[in-house]
Amino acid sequence: VIEKAMGEVALSSDGADNTNTIDDGKSNSEAEVEAEAASADDSDTYEEEDSMDTILLKAFHDAVVRISKKQLPLPTSTFYSQHVLPARKEGSFIDLKATRYKKIGTFLSQQAAKGIIKLGAANGDAVAFVNAVDRTHIDLREARTRKNKEGESDSHAGDQTGKNKLALASLYIIPNWIVNLMHLNEDDVKAVNAKSDERRGTGYLTTPECRDILNRYVVDNSLVDEFDPENITLDGPLCDAVFRKTKKELQHGKNEYQESVTRKELNIKWLEKMEKAYAIVELPGSKIISMKRGLPPKITFVVESRQSRKKFITRVRGVEEYGINPNDFANDVSKRFACSATIEEEAAGREKLKKGHVECIFQGHLVQELQALLLGNDKLSSHGGSKNSQYSIPKGVFEVDLRRGVPKRKT
Repeated sequence: VIEKAMGEVALSSDGADNTNTIDDGKSNSEAEVEAEAASADDSDTYEEEDSMDTILLKAFHDAVVRISKKQLPLPTSTFYSQHVLPARKEGSFIDLKATRYKKIGTFLSQQAAKGIIKLGAANGDAVAFVNAVDRTHIDLREARTRKNKEGESDSHAGDQTGKNKLALASLYIIPNWIVNLMHLNEDDVKAVNAKSDERRGTGYLTTPECRDILNRYVVDNSLVDEFDPENITLDGPLCDAVFRKTKKELQHGKNEYQESVTRKELNIKWLEKMEKAYAIVELPGSKIISMKRGLPPKITFVVESRQSRKKFITRVRGVEEYGINPNDFANDVSKRFACSATIEEEAAGREKLKKGHVECIFQGHLVQELQALLLGNDKLSSHGGSKNSQYSIPKGVFEVDLRRGVPKRKT
């Protein structure tokens, strides 16, 4: 009855504006529903902004307690990309436009007003640099606690809960012509008694095993100098095996051979005559993942300058050799270091790619960061994106080429 009466009052006005009249013809109840929905939308947006603000703030706090004095001052863009973004919670992202600050400068200015950081100006930009941080600030209490817990967790876990590491082992194969020339024991040459099941009977020898075969030959043939045990007398087969001259050497020199040599020099010359091989070993446990002849494959980094040597790109090849999917690797690097990443299947105008291989191209001079990430050692880089790596490439497989105009990075 009341609603009907209110409706009649509204209709009785001679076309005059009335607060209960809806211009688009909708009823009051419909308008109230829309108003509530709009209010709910506003509330959801505010909650999203609060959530994004929280992610940004926590990442900022975690970055501040982890950065060292030696790394400061830093350009604000570098501080944000290399320290704040990598410090965010795993699986989350930061969209500055979705925060109440909209820009990183506005956010940092507020943190500077609280006394957490000190900013520096340059070229009219009041927030050009982060000059100093106060790790004892009360607002950083939770961040310090998180850092301490992570440190305790890492120290207690050790290698037991960590991922397995990969290492390279140098191996040797005795050439058949040396085996026949010196009448070496075939079981020894084939590594029949090797400790590793994977190497047993393959002919892949470790350095000690290879030297033991030589030393056994020396002893069996009484080649040790009785007056100087460190001096070895060379018989015909051993001299030919270790000091045989090439045709070119014979043409330009006399056909003269040494009669004796020190044990140290003999060991060095002996290994030089062996065929090179390698094994990729998983640690702990020394489990052999693969064994191959030749030298281990390289992962190459080529850094080129762009735009008058102010910007750089880093080209990476060879990650496939160590079981890394290049597409997944490119996506991972892009997220970790907040940089663009592309994949090229053809190297136009450059060295041809191996069959089935691609080239990963990243924005920026990232050699130091990528090496730390691939080795699984975040101590090699100050960039937070190198932390929590899932990779464990063995040392000694990196090759770096800094092109013209590219500066060396401090280690």
